[in-house]
Amino acid sequence: MRKFCRDAESRPVDDMIVGSQDACNQNQVRGREAKIQWNSEPMSSKSSKTSDWTARESETDPMRAAFVRTIEGLRPGEVVSYGDVAARAGYPRRHRAVGQLLGASFDALPWWRVVYNDGRLPPVNPSLQEQRLLEEGVTMKRMRVVESPLGRFAS
Repeated sequence: MRKFCRDAESRPVDDMIVGSQDACNQNQVRGREAKIQWNSEPMSSKSSKTSDWTARESETDPMRAAFVRTIEGLRPGEVVSYGDVAARAGYPRRHRAVGQLLGASFDALPWWRVVYNDGRLPPVNPSLQEQRLLEEGVTMKRMRVVESPLGRFAS
């Protein structure tokens, strides 16, 4: 959940993502008195704005537009690497740019279908990624893709 911290005069101090109510009980941020306020807009509403985000990304950079098209074309159960996405999009060796794009995409793109080239899950939210991959019929072992119905790890 996103919380916004404000000092005693209601000036913004910082914002943070918290995972438990205990983390919200702090009363100082950066050495200033703070009060924690719930964001009136839940995080899931960010996902509702994803089509706008995808359109903006496609307009501004042809490489990113190619990555977006490639990732949007991944089917359920199809697991590929960052390098696979870059190569399919026509930009081999730009796997890091794929990672940056996915990191900024929220749920606009099926990010959970993209893993490291050896099948390992990236460190950002691996439990959710594993859950989504399992729901699509992907075989996992110790946070690593063993086999997928489609894509790089298909048998």
